[in-house]
Amino acid sequence: MTAETPKGELRRFALIEAAARLLVREGSQSLTHRAIAAEADLPLASTTYYFADLDELEAAAAELIAKRWHQESCQLVRQLRRRHRSPRTIAQLCTIIALGPSDEGPAPTWRSEAFIDACRNERLRAVVVRSTPDSDQLIGEVFARSGRPLESDRLEVLCAAIDGAILRSVAAKVSAGPAVERVVAATLAPLDGQAGCGDIGGRIATMSGERVGISGGRCAPSGSFLAIPRTHQDSAGQRG
Repeated sequence: MTAETPKGELRRFALIEAAARLLVREGSQSLTHRAIAAEADLPLASTTYYFADLDELEAAAAELIAKRWHQESCQLVRQLRRRHRSPRTIAQLCTIIALGPSDEGPAPTWRSEAFIDACRNERLRAVVVRSTPDSDQLIGEVFARSGRPLESDRLEVLCAAIDGAILRSVAAKVSAGPAVERVVAATLAPLDGQAGCGDIGGRIATMSGERVGISGGRCAPSGSFLAIPRTHQDSAGQRG
């Protein structure tokens, strides 16, 4: 449904942000009407008033996450000077872009679950179709700015392999970061004649004068939106 008043718009967006926080923090299984309403501090009936069903709300939340994560990834890539970088640094950067926000530890990333849920959720499928090329393009730009431009076919294969590595990690309930690194290292090996890099979990890497936080297999640029803030709701937070 549409929100026809400013108050309605605030409430609708508060529900989307609440669902996005739950997706990042606990995964798609946490998306229930009751959990989303409680997270948004709104009446339970709000979810069914502003959204036709949970599929529509999940798609809206995933689109918000994808948009914000793409903006942060673009900012990270734009800050990269064009110079030669080590395979390890390239792998770290690609891991950041590929994984996006995720829970601590071996929990699935929101993007992995989006791929899976898109098989049954038509609205979510449209979000995945729109956002995936953006991520792929940024990975290609990392290679280009690091002195190793990839042909389009090779980039397509690399990104498909990255997606597969993430999904296999989700199935095994292990951190996807090291798997993504190995895929990137395998792509770089024939270009450099160098071996791949190891696990970078739990360390802080300094790259091109920029600090990139890496924790437990999850990577994010400093100041990331990972903890999606609660919107200052004003009248939207009032019940009734």
